Amino acid sequence: MGQTISYDRRRRLATISEIEANAWRPFGGYNYGYPNRWENISSWTIWALVTVGSLAVDWREALIVLGGSLWANEKGHPLTRKHVEDGGTLGSGASWVHNIQAGYCLYHWYYDPAKILVELAVAAELSGDLTAAYIGNYADDIHAEGVVEGIVAAWILDKFVFKNKRPAF
Repeated sequence: MGQTISYDRRRRLATISEIEANAWRPFGGYNYGYPNRWENISSWTIWALVTVGSLAVDWREALIVLGGSLWANEKGHPLTRKHVEDGGTLGSGASWVHNIQAGYCLYHWYYDPAKILVELAVAAELSGDLTAAYIGNYADDIHAEGVVEGIVAAWILDKFVFKNKRPAF
């Protein structure tokens, strides 16, 4: 499932037919959908905004952050995912991916607050995460983990990979 609802809660909130009705598997594996249409619209709108915001910073870094987080999510990379048996959740999905992008945007917004698309991306993610925390039944630890991983990724890309050299195009 593509949302951050923990595995044990997911079974109580939606049936398999409800989940599959809104399923989105762009790579044929992980389902980035939600059981309810409004959740899909909300999550994917935020995802689009943080993708545009991160592209506004540096398209190379944005593609690395998005591609890396999608890869880790699809593969269930052991360094980033805790299994249910270990007290974690397997339901990381769309929210985890776009929270990583939001962490990347947050890092760059802090150092260059002049970019309106980055500010909009951070505001959208913050409102989504606060709403999810208010509603409950979402794995808020996955949201926080994604933001921290995005901040770390932004710092690594800035300091060691591209060294603050922005592309001319």
